[in-house]
Amino acid sequence: MISLRRRWLAALSAGVLAASAPALTIAAEPAAIQPVAGVAESQQDELQSLVNEAISITSRRYLTADVHTPWQIMHGILALRSNFIIKIGNEKRPAVEWLTSGTTFTGLPVVERTQWGGRFHPFTVPYAFEGHPNQFLAILTMSEYPETFAFRTADGHEVTIEDMVRNAQMTVNDREEITWTLWALSRYLPPDAEWVSAEGEAWGMERLVQIQTYANVTDAACGGTHGLFALSLARNSYMATDKPLRGIWVEADQKIKRYVQMARSLQNHDGSLSAQHFRGPGFSTEFGERIATSGHVLEFLMVGADQKDLESQWLRNAVRAVARDLIDNRKAAADCGPLYHALHALVLYRQRLQFEPVDTVAVEAQLAKQAAEPQRLAQPTAAKAVTGTPTAVTPAEPTRVEETQTVAKPVLPDPPVAAIKKPQPESESLPKPAPQSKTVESPAVPPTPEAALQTGTKTDESLPASDSSGFKLQTLQDVLTGGDLGDSAPQAAADQYRSPEDNEYLAPSVPQVMEDGYEVPQPPTED
Repeated sequence: MISLRRRWLAALSAGVLAASAPALTIAAEPAAIQPVAGVAESQQDELQSLVNEAISITSRRYLTADVHTPWQIMHGILALRSNFIIKIGNEKRPAVEWLTSGTTFTGLPVVERTQWGGRFHPFTVPYAFEGHPNQFLAILTMSEYPETFAFRTADGHEVTIEDMVRNAQMTVNDREEITWTLWALSRYLPPDAEWVSAEGEAWGMERLVQIQTYANVTDAACGGTHGLFALSLARNSYMATDKPLRGIWVEADQKIKRYVQMARSLQNHDGSLSAQHFRGPGFSTEFGERIATSGHVLEFLMVGADQKDLESQWLRNAVRAVARDLIDNRKAAADCGPLYHALHALVLYRQRLQFEPVDTVAVEAQLAKQAAEPQRLAQPTAAKAVTGTPTAVTPAEPTRVEETQTVAKPVLPDPPVAAIKKPQPESESLPKPAPQSKTVESPAVPPTPEAALQTGTKTDESLPASDSSGFKLQTLQDVLTGGDLGDSAPQAAADQYRSPEDNEYLAPSVPQVMEDGYEVPQPPTED
């Protein structure tokens, strides 16, 4: 394998984000804050402070081993990398120590050996282990561990990341989702890598990129944001080689650019991104839904958008909206999936702008002081059960609102402040499943893209088939008016191979996470 760190750092220096590992405290980050060109320094400092505050506050939502699942803990590792802390018994320890120490969950090993090397335990039930093939390996790429990084299995053996990469290469197939496999392998293999799987099939990075490029976005888990994220990482890795874009890499790049512009065109007046992901316009006042949609889309933008977009006001407004949601709802129970994907978006933003992390010692002291004040939430005397129906990303919320509406963004003279519904005390009975959100679809005859960008009205765009040559270069006008290169291509995976996460906004019976010092709702017992 080539020098992976050198290749990924080259991508970062070229202005294309490669997945590296800033966490709550990163020694590698520069000491001086560098304001973004073209943005007033005071405004930039204000947003940086807001992002730091949101990261620090959300980092206080400590998960607990054997209460929260490996799937939930891995999402925390995604956002905060090696600095993610969990509770193990009465101690707070780095989650990576838990992950590498031969851990089991419900009697099953988190890491296991295979005939081709090793892997994380595959799917058993929703939200216990991996929800997608190679999901946990992909998550660890953001921590930039070397191929020699090792995990101990429950039976005392070692499995390295290199073992897991080899296992992913041998088991890849076109019947299962390849998103997270592409995400993982784009970190550890060069863009021109090729191999033969255990089934005797010829595979390579370009084939994975082709499948992901041709995949339909709006039908995928979490609004297709993970697929776009993985595709962006692969494209960024290719661009770090300084080779000109060609073939499938051109198609991938054009698809990424199109969805960056679509996210912008569907943005709400308060800065939040569409509550319908890329399906059309949508606005929600419900915290959980906002971070599940805005947070996921912003996470994609942090690796898919170029530097010009990163410095733009619309994207800064999106960052501000997510950060503000996390701060304003710090005492609200949250689903781990959306919470940590939203947090990851902010960590990536801080990483790309290379500004200083917050002084965590001072913030911890201030938060501890606030937590001790009389107006803090009352501690429940006993853990309450949380039930619900399965969701694409996360568990259901412990408190319910009567109704959540998803509606087209109103056009107002001034951006309205989102009315965030605060959690209400639970009754002693088990909560009922959350009502389904109501969605107002786009008008039957949407306005033109130019009018949409001028007035704030959003358009719902269809995805026409690519031309006979397989792709065409697109101008910004082409990007806004249609032409997702290959979204009409045949889908490789059958329904029976889809992950349980593909069914959005349904929640399993697993605990959520709250700020430290407040009781975390527990799952129902099996008795």
